Amino acid sequence: MRFLHSRTLLAAGAVILALAACNQDLVIPNTNQPNTKNAVSTPSDVAALAASSIQTWQDASQEMNPSQALAMMADALTSSYNNFGMNLSSAEPRIAYPNNTTGGDYTAMAQDPWYANYTALGEANDALTAIAGGIVIDDAATTESYKALAMFTQGLALGNVALIFDQGFIVDETSTLPVPVADIKKYPDVAAAAVAKLDAVIALTQGKTWTLPASVLPIAGIDLTAANLGKLANTMAARILAYTPRDGAENTAANWASVLSHAQNGISSGTPFDFAIQEDGGTLWWDGYKAYGDYDPWNRVSMRVMHEMNPNLPAEYTTCSSIPNDLSSPDHRFTTDFAYVASIPFACARGAWHFSNWVHTRYVDVTWVTGVFTGIAPLVLAAENDLLWAEALTRTGGDLNLAATLVNKTRVGRGQLPPVAANTDALLAAIQYEQDVELLVTGGGLQWFNRRRIDGLQQGTPRHLPVPAKELEIDRLAIYTFGGAPPNPVYPDK
Repeated sequence: MRFLHSRTLLAAGAVILALAACNQDLVIPNTNQPNTKNAVSTPSDVAALAASSIQTWQDASQEMNPSQALAMMADALTSSYNNFGMNLSSAEPRIAYPNNTTGGDYTAMAQDPWYANYTALGEANDALTAIAGGIVIDDAATTESYKALAMFTQGLALGNVALIFDQGFIVDETSTLPVPVADIKKYPDVAAAAVAKLDAVIALTQGKTWTLPASVLPIAGIDLTAANLGKLANTMAARILAYTPRDGAENTAANWASVLSHAQNGISSGTPFDFAIQEDGGTLWWDGYKAYGDYDPWNRVSMRVMHEMNPNLPAEYTTCSSIPNDLSSPDHRFTTDFAYVASIPFACARGAWHFSNWVHTRYVDVTWVTGVFTGIAPLVLAAENDLLWAEALTRTGGDLNLAATLVNKTRVGRGQLPPVAANTDALLAAIQYEQDVELLVTGGGLQWFNRRRIDGLQQGTPRHLPVPAKELEIDRLAIYTFGGAPPNPVYPDK
């Protein structure tokens, strides 16, 4: 089953070839080359590889590592368990990320998303190499559809690397391997490469009429037409552009005009749809982040979020005692999306700041509560695209009335809150609130991305992860890390 982290031999070989062979001094033979050649020798093999690439990316994006720890670092969810790096990641005061090869779940926090995203990239690159070499999948239109899918994966995988890590390798089907270690790029360059790939998908899908089989990317409620894939590429490009900034200054300097042009053509334009995966029991498609994120024995909602919704609640527990339920929030979602649980399962010795009596329940049907994993698991809501669209309008001096309308879709529609005023300060505050409440437990890392770019993380919280120690050792580079409070002169937060 996919949620047991199964990976194909071919995919593993692609990562070793693309990355481990980057060592400056070692020459690592590509022993996997015969397998790779055989695995992409037929049209059906190439189609399967392109489909596998997007499956691998979705798995990497929504796996417990690093989604759970990133939610803790953002004070979006809370847990005192060491699993998935949750406990130390939410330590107060914050500590530096322990970048090593022996730290179990803490090692996996960086190692899993690094290798999983490069596995997805390797699969996509191999599929595109085969198509460029003359492989035809049924006919020209079908071949083009799988080419677009693989290019989509390239953009998404590079985007994840840019959003999570401080640097990474930009590798595609045109790269000469092995890639020198000196070619590693900082996150803005990786993000730019990701957006360029997604822009190429947008261009390729315009005016086309082909439709990919539902099995390659089972998005609930829609067909994967060229037009819909183009909308997805627009939304994902808008996300990368908006979420790459590491602090307020970078956020102000971001290309909000480009965010606007992408978001207004994204998944909430025209007939809206959510980028929501139809799970298949965990064979290929499931959402590990939601499996645990909405499972109350493991995770609770951070009191920072609950305090936003109901200022009568404390922003953080100072004692290890449950507090009475308080249902006085004006936000209707306080009762539809959240639930009070009288008992708290966390260890007091690990800190009262972990404690919370509230659990997120919006996606409870795709958690361990059901255990069947056949539900619908949203990764990007149409509402998220609306919020990006609204923020871009606000930050570029655009139509503030339209921005307010976009925000009010969920603020008024689901939250039953008063409409937001069409002025800059009110809009930015309402957008931030909706990102915390409406988008909770959707895309892996989302709250961390959003909090860091407005300087909303606790002091000393890492604003990106380092290249994992395993990769640094392979490449004979010094091991480094980020984070720690009070400000750490050796390992700053960024």
